[in-house]
Amino acid sequence: MTKKANRYRSEPILLMVTPEERNQIIMNKQVAGLGTMSNYIRLMALNGRVIKIDFTSLKESLAETGKYVYELNKIGNNINQIAHKLNQTDIVEKEDVEYLVSEFVKIQSNYIKAQEVLLQEIQKLTRSE
Repeated sequence: MTKKANRYRSEPILLMVTPEERNQIIMNKQVAGLGTMSNYIRLMALNGRVIKIDFTSLKESLAETGKYVYELNKIGNNINQIAHKLNQTDIVEKEDVEYLVSEFVKIQSNYIKAQEVLLQEIQKLTRSE
């Protein structure tokens, strides 16, 4: 019993419902995606509604950023190779530098496009509330 005494929410509320009402509440809780009945009933009682946002489209958009991280890692490896070469010989090929600059510009452009897509997805999600 000492565990219950130390709980943040220590005041119980008893609610009587019919079996049909109970089944409807359980189905609503499942649709809302909340783990426990207590959380569902508390949110409904305090806020009057439970908002469920589907983040699948945002997750798909975020998957694009993984590609850009991969590309940035490749550029980082190229920079390290050029730095290593420079440390050994004090000579850097002009083509190496031009290649890195062009790759960086491509990545930067793609990153800006990805940001715009993510912002659009976030705006769609927030408007659907």
